[in-house]
Amino acid sequence: MKTGYSDLNAKNLHQIWKSLVQKNCEDGYNKLYMVAVDIHDAYGSMRQDKLLEIVKETSELYMGQDYMNRTVHMDKLDWKRPPICRELHSSVYNTNHCKTTIRKVSDLMNTVQKAVKYQTIKRKKRLYLITKGLSQAVPLSAALCNLYIAHLDKTRLTELRTKSCDTMIRAVDDYLFITPDNTRACRFFNVMSTGFPDYGLYINLMKTQHNLEASSEIHFFGYVIDSVSLEIYVKFNQGEKTPYRNSMKFSSWTNPIMVMEDKLKRIATFKLNSLTTDLSYMSVEGSMWNVFQTACLAACSFKAMLGSWRTSFDLEALMGLIRYSAENIAKRIRRLRFSDGMWLQETRWLVVRAYWLCLSHGTADRSNFLGDLIPAVETLEEQ
Repeated sequence: MKTGYSDLNAKNLHQIWKSLVQKNCEDGYNKLYMVAVDIHDAYGSMRQDKLLEIVKETSELYMGQDYMNRTVHMDKLDWKRPPICRELHSSVYNTNHCKTTIRKVSDLMNTVQKAVKYQTIKRKKRLYLITKGLSQAVPLSAALCNLYIAHLDKTRLTELRTKSCDTMIRAVDDYLFITPDNTRACRFFNVMSTGFPDYGLYINLMKTQHNLEASSEIHFFGYVIDSVSLEIYVKFNQGEKTPYRNSMKFSSWTNPIMVMEDKLKRIATFKLNSLTTDLSYMSVEGSMWNVFQTACLAACSFKAMLGSWRTSFDLEALMGLIRYSAENIAKRIRRLRFSDGMWLQETRWLVVRAYWLCLSHGTADRSNFLGDLIPAVETLEEQ
């Protein structure tokens, strides 16, 4: 895009990573140096005068162009959906009644500038004008932050993109720089460590990771990168300070079984993809480890939902959910074209094993559900 806007996702990260690994094999580099940095408080640190200047420059790039503005008007009856649709945040509604208007990009940019200039926050019946940064609650904040840092890329980091052997990946305010040249990796680290006063942005040194001196894991975009084997693993840590079970509250759902089923499916879809299962750079063992980590995340979510529910569930219904989760993950692995070496039966067993380990872990977390459920899962594991 003209603005350098970054829209990184697992799909295009997989394409980047596969090309990088293939090029590394062809060129025969002994080691790739990686530096991962995170911009500290990117939303709150942006200079508003600089942001307004960038917005103005962006509007000039699209001068005279139009954009479509669609306003949807729905009858109140369309919002009367079944309870489960509301619980799952279904977006299925009638969009026949909508109004489409064509506006100039310059009008849009004027609106954006006003939104930046006149941000307010309410505290104890008083309104305060925000003079630095953007509130993350504002819908435009993510896009404007991305645009702001993209401008920094073009003006301050161009020199680090000149060599074809180097790769720079950005996910909004997170950077990953990869190069076979230790000197260039150190150069990137030094440039980022110095910060960018004219943009008001500095990196969080506590979150900076690299393998400049010794091999280490690199955490980026919700994944863990092995800097030696170049394999990518699913990242899952059950925090000690904030237990996972305390972050899940589902006691108000009218149909919790359907909510759980949807949640477990979403976890598998989000974590298991071509990036974490591509056997062109992943070993079968590494891919199966990603299956296990994903299953552990699903099991902890399942356990958290059980812990927040006040009444008993039918044991067979809970067992059905675990079977569904195992079958869903196994079939997803089979559908991924890169996973020819991974088998259905082994995948199912691994998922069930993860459920048993997570459900049986921690005696303090045991409830009346788990007392009967854990032995049943153990029986399922043996089948």
